[in-house]
Amino acid sequence: MISFSKTRRQAGIVCFPRRKPGPFSSAAVLAQKVACGIAVLVLLTGPLAIRHVVQLPAGNAEYVAMGSSFAAGPGDGQRAPGSYFPCMRSSENYAHLLAKRTGMKLKDVTCSGATTRHILDGGQLFQPAQVDAVDTTTKLVTVTIGGNDVFYLGTLGAWACANDPAAVPAGARWVGLCMGMSNDRVQKAFVTLPAQMTRVVQEIHRRAPVARVLFIDYATVLPSQGTCGQLHLSSQEAETGRQIAARLAAVTAEVARATNSGLIKASEITQGHDVCSAQPWVYGFVFSEHILRFGPAPFHPRIEAMTAIAEALATEVAREPPYLERQTMRKETLPRQRTFHE
Repeated sequence: MISFSKTRRQAGIVCFPRRKPGPFSSAAVLAQKVACGIAVLVLLTGPLAIRHVVQLPAGNAEYVAMGSSFAAGPGDGQRAPGSYFPCMRSSENYAHLLAKRTGMKLKDVTCSGATTRHILDGGQLFQPAQVDAVDTTTKLVTVTIGGNDVFYLGTLGAWACANDPAAVPAGARWVGLCMGMSNDRVQKAFVTLPAQMTRVVQEIHRRAPVARVLFIDYATVLPSQGTCGQLHLSSQEAETGRQIAARLAAVTAEVARATNSGLIKASEITQGHDVCSAQPWVYGFVFSEHILRFGPAPFHPRIEAMTAIAEALATEVAREPPYLERQTMRKETLPRQRTFHE
């Protein structure tokens, strides 16, 4: 007889984590639990279904996009054809928009709820490591990661849920949106995040020594001060959220510098278009009509943000010399990566 609990643990899925709610919530846990219902069906239908959902990252892509939901783009346009449903990957996220503009062959392995561990080691909802999509043919890799490692969006979601539970669909409550995470764990996650992000770059260059790596940090969700009705957050909660966002952006910038990677500051590109602005480029505390239907996720970038980020990416990519020329230059004088220091 199959042990559902054991198989579920092997798949990296925990529907009901055994911890008491606290002031912080994990977006990674949320994403795992959103997909738990799907995973249950997969496990009950046997090995054939499991083989179907495993998405093996094929190589031979000029451009590989990796990262979490702020790269995947839940609710922006249509779901990318053929993409794994729980990842909520949009056909109009910044990676797809950039690929259409430049003509590059894209392999998009972004997935909502992803952490640095999922990029490096896999284990997210039966998925292999995102970095497996990178090989010697890869010219460009974009990375948006870290928010789920430090429970950024999960924190905002948990607070908003506690403040206005009536605004949260029953399905979203069931998958754990309102669950808490301790501040101590958040702080510990920030300590380990730089090394994890550095490992991501090192692993990319091990597989594709001449590929260009560009970090894209997180779009701005919160106003520069205060709060608003669309956030469902108190002034203190919004301020703490800003502190987490600023620290995450600073870590991303320093890792990019230390690893000789590029950086697109989506946090600056989207400034003035936060949830509370007159022209928001980020969703407020809103949900898809159904928990298993492709739709917006709370506090995530809208298509306007994705378009602006893609334009900045296209400008940055155009500044580089042609690939073959860069390949020759970097083979001769590949810059030595600096060591990241806290």
